[in-house]
Amino acid sequence: MGTNNKNIAKSWPVLAVFLLLILAITWAFTDKGINNTQKPHINAYSAAGHDAITHRPVSLETIVKYARSWGPIFTQWYGKPAPDLTFVDLDGKTHKLSEYAGKDVLVLFWATWCPPCISEIPDLIELRKQKSNEELAIIAISDENSDKLKRFAAANKLTYTVASLTVAPAKPFSDTRALPTSFYIDKQQNFKLATEGTMSMAEIVAILESDK
Repeated sequence: MGTNNKNIAKSWPVLAVFLLLILAITWAFTDKGINNTQKPHINAYSAAGHDAITHRPVSLETIVKYARSWGPIFTQWYGKPAPDLTFVDLDGKTHKLSEYAGKDVLVLFWATWCPPCISEIPDLIELRKQKSNEELAIIAISDENSDKLKRFAAANKLTYTVASLTVAPAKPFSDTRALPTSFYIDKQQNFKLATEGTMSMAEIVAILESDK
Protein backbone atom coordinates (compact mmCIF):
# COMPACT_ATOMS: atom_id res chain seq x y z
CA MET A 1 0.00 0.00 0.00
CA GLY A 2 2.82 2.38 0.91
CA THR A 3 4.59 1.60 -2.36
CA ASN A 4 1.44 2.35 -4.39
CA ASN A 5 1.02 5.71 -2.64
CA LYS A 6 4.62 6.59 -3.44
CA ASN A 7 4.15 5.68 -7.11
CA ILE A 8 0.97 7.81 -7.33
CA ALA A 9 2.75 10.74 -5.70
CA LYS A 10 5.62 10.46 -8.20
CA SER A 11 3.23 10.33 -11.16
CA TRP A 12 1.37 13.54 -10.29
CA PRO A 13 3.94 15.95 -11.81
CA VAL A 14 3.81 13.99 -15.08
CA LEU A 15 0.02 14.04 -15.10
CA ALA A 16 -0.02 17.76 -14.34
CA VAL A 17 2.30 18.54 -17.24
CA PHE A 18 0.20 16.35 -19.54
CA LEU A 19 -3.00 18.14 -18.54
CA LEU A 20 -1.40 21.54 -19.07
CA LEU A 21 -0.32 20.49 -22.56
CA ILE A 22 -3.86 19.34 -23.38
CA LEU A 23 -5.29 22.66 -22.17
CA ALA A 24 -2.74 24.64 -24.18
CA ILE A 25 -3.48 22.71 -27.36
CA THR A 26 -7.24 23.07 -26.86
CA TRP A 27 -6.92 26.83 -26.32
CA ALA A 28 -4.73 27.23 -29.39
CA PHE A 29 -7.27 25.53 -31.64
CA THR A 30 -10.41 27.10 -30.21
CA ASP A 31 -9.21 30.68 -29.65
CA LYS A 32 -6.41 31.18 -32.14
CA GLY A 33 -6.94 28.42 -34.63
CA ILE A 34 -10.06 27.01 -36.20
CA ASN A 35 -12.63 29.26 -34.54
CA ASN A 36 -10.52 32.38 -34.94
CA THR A 37 -10.81 32.24 -38.72
CA GLN A 38 -14.50 32.91 -38.23
CA LYS A 39 -13.99 35.96 -36.01
CA PRO A 40 -13.39 39.43 -37.47
CA HIS A 41 -10.06 40.86 -36.31
CA ILE A 42 -11.62 43.97 -34.79
CA ASN A 43 -8.96 44.30 -32.13
CA ALA A 44 -6.44 45.04 -34.86
CA TYR A 45 -8.05 47.67 -37.10
CA SER A 46 -5.66 48.52 -39.87
CA ALA A 47 -4.99 52.12 -40.81
CA ALA A 48 -7.51 51.71 -43.60
CA GLY A 49 -10.19 50.11 -41.42
CA HIS A 50 -9.96 46.70 -43.09
CA ASP A 51 -10.38 43.22 -41.64
CA ALA A 52 -7.01 41.60 -40.99
CA ILE A 53 -8.00 38.39 -42.78
CA THR A 54 -10.19 39.43 -45.70
CA HIS A 55 -8.62 42.89 -46.15
CA ARG A 56 -12.09 44.20 -46.92
CA PRO A 57 -13.63 47.22 -45.15
CA VAL A 58 -15.12 46.26 -41.81
CA SER A 59 -18.91 46.60 -41.70
CA LEU A 60 -20.56 49.15 -39.44
CA GLU A 61 -22.46 46.34 -37.74
CA THR A 62 -19.19 44.64 -36.82
CA ILE A 63 -17.58 47.87 -35.63
CA VAL A 64 -20.53 48.59 -33.35
CA LYS A 65 -20.54 45.02 -32.07
CA TYR A 66 -16.97 45.33 -30.84
CA ALA A 67 -17.30 48.84 -29.39
CA ARG A 68 -16.14 49.15 -25.79
CA SER A 69 -15.82 52.83 -24.83
CA TRP A 70 -18.69 54.16 -26.95
CA GLY A 71 -22.08 53.24 -28.33
CA PRO A 72 -24.34 54.11 -31.27
CA ILE A 73 -27.10 56.71 -30.82
CA PHE A 74 -29.87 58.22 -32.95
CA THR A 75 -30.07 55.03 -35.01
CA GLN A 76 -33.36 56.12 -36.55
CA TRP A 77 -31.44 58.81 -38.45
CA TYR A 78 -29.01 56.48 -40.23
CA GLY A 79 -29.27 56.85 -43.99
CA LYS A 80 -31.34 60.02 -43.69
CA PRO A 81 -30.21 63.49 -44.84
CA ALA A 82 -28.38 65.55 -42.25
CA PRO A 83 -30.03 68.94 -41.59
CA ASP A 84 -27.89 71.97 -42.33
CA LEU A 85 -25.77 73.15 -39.45
CA THR A 86 -24.43 76.71 -39.13
CA PHE A 87 -21.23 77.30 -37.17
CA VAL A 88 -18.43 79.86 -36.80
CA ASP A 89 -14.75 78.88 -36.89
CA LEU A 90 -11.99 80.44 -34.79
CA ASP A 91 -11.31 83.05 -37.49
CA GLY A 92 -14.86 84.29 -37.18
CA LYS A 93 -15.98 82.84 -40.51
CA THR A 94 -19.48 81.39 -40.77
CA HIS A 95 -19.89 77.99 -42.41
CA LYS A 96 -22.69 75.57 -43.15
CA LEU A 97 -22.59 71.80 -43.19
CA SER A 98 -23.95 71.82 -46.73
CA GLU A 99 -20.66 73.38 -47.91
CA TYR A 100 -18.97 70.03 -47.35
CA ALA A 101 -21.08 67.94 -49.74
CA GLY A 102 -18.90 65.52 -51.69
CA LYS A 103 -16.61 64.67 -48.79
CA ASP A 104 -16.92 62.73 -45.56
CA VAL A 105 -17.68 64.85 -42.50
CA LEU A 106 -17.04 64.16 -38.84
CA VAL A 107 -18.98 66.54 -36.59
CA LEU A 108 -17.81 66.27 -33.00
CA PHE A 109 -19.50 67.91 -30.03
CA TRP A 110 -16.95 68.43 -27.26
CA ALA A 111 -15.67 70.85 -24.56
CA THR A 112 -12.31 71.91 -23.18
CA TRP A 113 -13.41 70.87 -19.67
CA CYS A 114 -14.30 67.33 -20.79
CA PRO A 115 -11.47 64.82 -20.01
CA PRO A 116 -12.76 62.15 -22.44
CA CYS A 117 -12.92 64.80 -25.17
CA ILE A 118 -9.34 65.87 -24.47
CA SER A 119 -8.17 62.25 -24.58
CA GLU A 120 -9.34 62.05 -28.22
CA ILE A 121 -7.32 65.06 -29.38
CA PRO A 122 -4.04 63.24 -30.26
CA ASP A 123 -5.98 60.77 -32.42
CA LEU A 124 -7.86 63.57 -34.17
CA ILE A 125 -4.61 65.39 -34.90
CA GLU A 126 -3.15 62.18 -36.32
CA LEU A 127 -6.32 61.60 -38.33
CA ARG A 128 -5.94 65.08 -39.84
CA LYS A 129 -2.43 64.08 -40.95
CA GLN A 130 -3.70 60.92 -42.61
CA LYS A 131 -6.75 62.37 -44.35
CA SER A 132 -6.70 65.68 -46.19
CA ASN A 133 -9.37 68.38 -46.04
CA GLU A 134 -10.46 67.28 -49.51
CA GLU A 135 -11.24 63.79 -48.16
CA LEU A 136 -12.57 64.55 -44.72
CA ALA A 137 -13.89 67.58 -42.86
CA ILE A 138 -13.35 67.41 -39.09
CA ILE A 139 -15.54 69.93 -37.27
CA ALA A 140 -15.24 70.08 -33.48
CA ILE A 141 -18.08 72.16 -32.03
CA SER A 142 -18.24 73.57 -28.51
CA ASP A 143 -20.63 76.01 -26.84
CA GLU A 144 -17.75 77.68 -25.00
CA ASN A 145 -16.48 81.22 -25.44
CA SER A 146 -14.57 81.69 -28.71
CA ASP A 147 -11.59 83.32 -26.96
CA LYS A 148 -11.27 80.32 -24.66
CA LEU A 149 -11.46 77.98 -27.63
CA LYS A 150 -8.76 79.98 -29.46
CA ARG A 151 -6.40 79.76 -26.50
CA PHE A 152 -7.04 76.05 -26.09
CA ALA A 153 -6.60 75.33 -29.80
CA ALA A 154 -3.32 77.25 -29.92
CA ALA A 155 -1.95 75.66 -26.75
CA ASN A 156 -2.77 72.16 -27.97
CA LYS A 157 -1.89 72.79 -31.63
CA LEU A 158 -5.23 71.61 -32.97
CA THR A 159 -5.06 71.11 -36.72
CA TYR A 160 -8.75 70.54 -37.45
CA THR A 161 -11.68 72.95 -37.47
CA VAL A 162 -12.79 74.16 -34.05
CA ALA A 163 -16.06 76.05 -34.04
CA SER A 164 -19.02 77.33 -32.05
CA LEU A 165 -22.70 77.44 -32.95
CA THR A 166 -24.43 80.68 -33.86
CA VAL A 167 -27.99 79.33 -33.90
CA ALA A 168 -29.66 76.40 -32.19
CA PRO A 169 -29.11 73.26 -34.28
CA ALA A 170 -31.87 71.05 -35.62
CA LYS A 171 -32.47 67.46 -34.55
CA PRO A 172 -30.65 65.18 -34.02
CA PHE A 173 -27.76 67.59 -33.27
CA SER A 174 -29.91 69.39 -30.70
CA ASP A 175 -30.57 66.10 -28.87
CA THR A 176 -26.91 65.68 -27.89
CA ARG A 177 -26.83 64.92 -24.18
CA ALA A 178 -23.28 63.76 -23.46
CA LEU A 179 -19.74 64.58 -24.56
CA PRO A 180 -18.07 63.61 -26.72
CA THR A 181 -20.76 62.90 -29.30
CA SER A 182 -19.80 62.30 -32.92
CA PHE A 183 -21.82 62.38 -36.14
CA TYR A 184 -20.48 60.65 -39.25
CA ILE A 185 -21.93 62.13 -42.43
CA ASP A 186 -21.22 60.62 -45.84
CA LYS A 187 -20.45 62.34 -49.15
CA GLN A 188 -24.16 62.54 -49.97
CA GLN A 189 -24.78 64.41 -46.68
CA ASN A 190 -26.61 61.47 -45.12
CA PHE A 191 -26.04 60.25 -41.57
CA LYS A 192 -23.85 57.17 -41.55
CA LEU A 193 -23.48 56.75 -37.79
CA ALA A 194 -23.75 58.73 -34.56
CA THR A 195 -21.84 57.78 -31.43
CA GLU A 196 -21.54 58.72 -27.80
CA GLY A 197 -18.27 58.16 -25.94
CA THR A 198 -14.55 58.16 -26.67
CA MET A 199 -13.15 56.53 -29.79
CA SER A 200 -9.69 55.62 -31.01
CA MET A 201 -8.38 56.80 -34.36
CA ALA A 202 -8.46 53.21 -35.60
CA GLU A 203 -12.17 53.01 -34.84
CA ILE A 204 -12.85 56.38 -36.46
CA VAL A 205 -11.00 55.38 -39.62
CA ALA A 206 -12.77 52.02 -39.68
CA ILE A 207 -16.14 53.80 -39.57
CA LEU A 208 -15.13 56.23 -42.31
CA GLU A 209 -13.93 53.40 -44.55
CA SER A 210 -16.60 50.89 -43.62
CA ASP A 211 -19.19 49.19 -45.75
CA LYS A 212 -22.67 50.40 -44.90
